[in-house]
Amino acid sequence: MKFKKRTLLGAVSSALLLTACGGGGGSSASAKANFVLTGTVPGTLIEAFCNDGSYYKTLSDQSAATGKHPFSLQLPTGKFCHLVMTTNENSPVDKVITPIRLVNRQGIKGIAFQGNDDIDLKYIDLVLSRAQMNKDSNQDGVEDSPKDVVLDATASEKIVISTGNDPLDRDGDGIINVYEDDDGDGVNNKDDPDDDGDGIDDLNDNDRDNDGTSDNDLDGDGVDNGLDVDDDNDGINDSEDSDDDNDGINDSEDSDDDNDGTDDDRDDDYNGTGGGTGTGGGTGVAANFRVLASNDLGMHCADRDYQIMSILPPFNVVHAQVLQKGTANSLPKILTDQQADVYYSAASSPVDPAGANSINTTSSNSGNVFKSNFWEAIGGGKTLAGAGYGLLYPATVFDLFEPLASDVGLPVPDPAVLPGLSAMQQKMPGTSNPYAINEPQKFDRFDSTLPFFANFPFGSTIQGVNWFAADGVPMFPVDDQGRLNAYPLMKVSAHDKTGKGLASVDVVLPVASEADCQNCHADPDDAGNGAATVFASVNFDVIREAAAPGPERLLNAAKINILRLHDAKHGSQYTSSVDGTAAVCDASADPNDPDCLANQTPVQCSQCHYTPALDLAQVGPIDEPAAGIKGRQQTRHISMSRAMHFTHGNYQFQGQSLFPDMPAPNDPQRMTGPAVNNFEISVLNETCYQCHPGKQTQCLRGAMFKGGVVCQDCHGNMTQVGDDFSEGLATGKGLNLAKRVPWASEPKCQSCHTGDALTPNHPPGALVAGDGLRLVQAYLPSDASASPIVSASSRFAENQSLYRLSGNKDGSKKGHGGVMCEGCHGSTHAIWPNPNPLSNDNVASRQLQGHTGSITECSTCHEEGSLGITLDGPHGMHPVGGTRFANGGHENIAERNRNACRACHGKNGEGTVLSRVSRDRSFIIEECEGGTLCPGREVDNFRVNLKKGTQVSCVMCHKNEL
Repeated sequence: MKFKKRTLLGAVSSALLLTACGGGGGSSASAKANFVLTGTVPGTLIEAFCNDGSYYKTLSDQSAATGKHPFSLQLPTGKFCHLVMTTNENSPVDKVITPIRLVNRQGIKGIAFQGNDDIDLKYIDLVLSRAQMNKDSNQDGVEDSPKDVVLDATASEKIVISTGNDPLDRDGDGIINVYEDDDGDGVNNKDDPDDDGDGIDDLNDNDRDNDGTSDNDLDGDGVDNGLDVDDDNDGINDSEDSDDDNDGINDSEDSDDDNDGTDDDRDDDYNGTGGGTGTGGGTGVAANFRVLASNDLGMHCADRDYQIMSILPPFNVVHAQVLQKGTANSLPKILTDQQADVYYSAASSPVDPAGANSINTTSSNSGNVFKSNFWEAIGGGKTLAGAGYGLLYPATVFDLFEPLASDVGLPVPDPAVLPGLSAMQQKMPGTSNPYAINEPQKFDRFDSTLPFFANFPFGSTIQGVNWFAADGVPMFPVDDQGRLNAYPLMKVSAHDKTGKGLASVDVVLPVASEADCQNCHADPDDAGNGAATVFASVNFDVIREAAAPGPERLLNAAKINILRLHDAKHGSQYTSSVDGTAAVCDASADPNDPDCLANQTPVQCSQCHYTPALDLAQVGPIDEPAAGIKGRQQTRHISMSRAMHFTHGNYQFQGQSLFPDMPAPNDPQRMTGPAVNNFEISVLNETCYQCHPGKQTQCLRGAMFKGGVVCQDCHGNMTQVGDDFSEGLATGKGLNLAKRVPWASEPKCQSCHTGDALTPNHPPGALVAGDGLRLVQAYLPSDASASPIVSASSRFAENQSLYRLSGNKDGSKKGHGGVMCEGCHGSTHAIWPNPNPLSNDNVASRQLQGHTGSITECSTCHEEGSLGITLDGPHGMHPVGGTRFANGGHENIAERNRNACRACHGKNGEGTVLSRVSRDRSFIIEECEGGTLCPGREVDNFRVNLKKGTQVSCVMCHKNEL
């Protein structure tokens, strides 16, 4: 079987190009899919082992008259690969295996490299016999140290050398795992049929390094089978390999393709759990427990330079639920903080698109890595963090936490005890010794219930939350090697009260610093378009990049220009935070006027422009004269959302809307080409992605984006987003709670998923997708306010406000057993699967169920075979993953209530998108009676083979009973 592999390889070519970008899923930086590595050697076997598990080899041309035999090896761009060269490869007693380490002109060394164009290594002088070896302490024929190959100038420019954590070289000694000698018996692992000397042949050994943990790594190369595209290192991609595990049994006849001891028909991991978590990763699955975890947003934003102004601090949030698996006699149980503790630590993936094994343990700076100046001391025991964000706390409260230590997040009050204060602070795993340790940090809070602005009409107290919460993890989008990575992984692990590990899963804590304003607010001679400088409605002194402070000079120049423009436009209306008296700024008369914002840095925008995102005490817009000149004065100003979205959305530039509206999904311009075509991308780039992290980071990146949904389809255009409850604040009319509230009045799943195939439940005038089931816009085209549609009767309806705890199949009560929706579907804006198969977003779902996509395998949380013939699954699903339901078990349900089947399989049993197979499946049914899979005949013990995406219909196996 190659179920999982075909899922992974469906987009390999594009995924490899994405890997070469070094970004979070942006467009390719390389036009070449492959490059050619050439050189000459004194006769040898040349092997390449790459970070996705692929394997390549060639022999040098022995026909050359000299001892410099040429070789040529084609390798993929976008992957980090390792070279090993062997002389006398056919002689068991005299072959010499030499790992190769490349050295560029800057002196950077590494055994892993990524090529971007054809490269000539020139002549490599290899050892020709064991007698000539430099050092082979265990006499296994492998040089103890790699051979340095110094690149010339041309080759140096075409190669990226990795010096980070390397899953193909676990101990970092320069010898890849395949050629180690794990049991010290003098035979390297590749030639040793029993790597760990435990008496179990490697082919049947699930723990090849004898560490007590299942390896899920058939070839021992360090790449988990779930991500390994060549499980047995035979040079044949698994999608083309008829014997994935190289056991001599054709996969079509092999009942256990991955040799894990579980029959394929009952095996949930299909070649392993996936994940490839490297330094911080885990198996993702313990025997009787599961951890479900997710970030609360599809993307958090954070400035990196806080000395001028900022919109958001480093503040990531992750929630986790710990489940004890269900059995035949018990349902799964969600554990509380009385039964378990939960921790997070940094993790990595060998195929991270940002770079192999990108890991983010710390937010501190090192000699050559700048992450942020958030914790920079500014004198008087203060930091930039406190100067900017201390004003959002009651007067003098933040002083108790100053100076805020590096890697420590902002204090977060427990919402359950508000208005009382019980502050918690989350830390980065490297806080006690940055860049040296990866210490698990405990989730500070457990929420059984959760107040969400409970004192406001738009809020509520969420019941039965039962999740562990880590609010305020101070993460930045820069890994420990200085590479940009907006999607770093964290291992979330659960332990019982004795400290024993229960289970773990690796999740993304997304964060980007791409929320910038320089396109309009930088000088045109730097990078701007002049819209907010040359063509601004008022005159002010525009600063150039060269005159702005570093480290982010261009961005700081834009920030200074924003403050100066704000002073020029609104300075005559400024009032004192202390007593509300006039505090007029007149920069033209005095550039150093202390009443000007440009002279009050660092400025935090929500001091005046309220945002619920930073209202940790959930009190709404307030004034705070006791805090002095920098106290809050939010009741006199519009919200941050209204200032940014509504105000900017109404601007005109050169006779056109500065931020054009996105046409409706049924507009002809949006109905051509791929799901999200170039026209839609161009509008996104001119609107949401002008400020939100999108052009490079692409924060909207999951299944909905792949299906053609863009930001405006859920939230409306800019003026609609910004037409919020703060409209009357500036004129003294107060809040209008009939309007939307930022961060609270958001569309829910039910806004588009209004019903099923039997009862679509589409509101009149709604825009319906081609499948006839879901909507393609979360609000009615006739609704000027773009208010989200509410479909409370939908089987996909949430009934627990913003936190998206799902309803039962009829929309009532709370299901599925109290599991949070994001635990099974992934985070907002990143709903599984991410179309890039190598994406870090996909790691958790692979670990939990063995393939990408929403969690559909019941055995993730239920003991195999423990479920009956029922429709009590999430959203009214039947059991998925076993054969009991398909093999005749569903007949009684169909006879008793045909509509229950029609809801997903179609009114006529023809199959719909709700009956799609989530992965390739193969199972045996008792009888196929003349269906499309066995036309014109009846076959006993019939094997059904279904490809991923197949819409299951009644007529596949028998006549249509619906």
